[in-house]
Amino acid sequence: MADKREQSAGTARKEEFDMFISSDFRKMAVGSFVLLMMFLLISVSSNAQTIVVDTLDDVVDELDGSTSLREAIMLANKDDPDPFDMIVFQEELAGTIMLMDGEMTITDDLTITGPGADVIAIDAKKEGRIFVITSEKELNALVDPEDNIDVTISGLKLVNGGFDAIKKL
Repeated sequence: MADKREQSAGTARKEEFDMFISSDFRKMAVGSFVLLMMFLLISVSSNAQTIVVDTLDDVVDELDGSTSLREAIMLANKDDPDPFDMIVFQEELAGTIMLMDGEMTITDDLTITGPGADVIAIDAKKEGRIFVITSEKELNALVDPEDNIDVTISGLKLVNGGFDAIKKL
């Protein structure tokens, strides 16, 4: 009889131990997954470059102390190890960017986030496109579709673009 009680108590302790291990293992696995995701997020975001547009002028002048949308796109196009770049607009900036030098060419992964279509517009004055999206990667897309670039443009109003406002070559 004592053997059955000891065996029963031993079985109960083993089941408690198994539940404890299983519960702790699950917590550890979830914790490890969360840490891994945080590490990956930090790694990706630390490589990303955020460029702030602080003027509505369509100029390229490295010495003027301001960053136009055209300059921001040119910076984002530079070959660098960054997986993608982000362009945002200074909080109080509002109005219309009148394109003076034709279309802006995007050649690398890029996200452009405006403050809203009712806040900033880009006007091509019916003289051409606003954006052209292309890259050497695109030429290789015929061989490897994984070589496409990713571009997202949101929160901007595109007006008076000739042909198509955005052209992907």
